[in-house]
Amino acid sequence: MLESKDNINELNAQRKLASANSVKVFKNKKNGNNYLILHEARDCTNSRDGARILVYCPVEDNSRIYVRDEAEFYEKFIEVV
Repeated sequence: MLESKDNINELNAQRKLASANSVKVFKNKKNGNNYLILHEARDCTNSRDGARILVYCPVEDNSRIYVRDEAEFYEKFIEVV
């Protein structure tokens, strides 16, 4: 997929912000949107006790917070370099 000049500029701004804060930007392989990992957590549900969970949000809307198993996250997202 070709990126428009505006998208490239926005992505470069996101990269600069992420590197300044030691935060990594990840792109969803399915929808192409960029996300930031906010926290790492542990699931304390009895059947999943200790499972690693990632808490993340879209770069453009940090009011929407999501969680996903760490392994699944890395299957569905790629780090933006």
